[in-house]
Amino acid sequence: YLRIFSPGELELLICGLPEIDIEDMKRNIILSRYTMDSPTIKCFFSAISKWDKEQLAGLLQFITGNSKVPVNGFKDKRISIYKGGETNSLPQGRTCSKVLVLPDYQNEEVLNKKLLQAINECDTFGFL
Repeated sequence: YLRIFSPGELELLICGLPEIDIEDMKRNIILSRYTMDSPTIKCFFSAISKWDKEQLAGLLQFITGNSKVPVNGFKDKRISIYKGGETNSLPQGRTCSKVLVLPDYQNEEVLNKKLLQAINECDTFGFL
């Protein structure tokens, strides 16, 4: 059955898409105690829209345990953002449930700094 796929197609099916489409993420995200109009969510998407591919892959790894998106996009790997935690603490990634626990930070600069710190300092068990 695998012979019907080219090597590139097979790689996409197994590994997922290397590009992270932020608009697709927005359309398919699940929010808990936040809405798309919440200032923190607006800051979140504004901040990550300025990130490079490696940072976005790190974010996805932090939330889901995988740095790539399935072929059909985020509708096949819906992630959730839960409002929680103290504003002086780092966000938490819960890979088993594909959840980002995001405190209600005061502005985009703080959110960006804390999120990057959490991603860069997390223990990825050598998978990143």
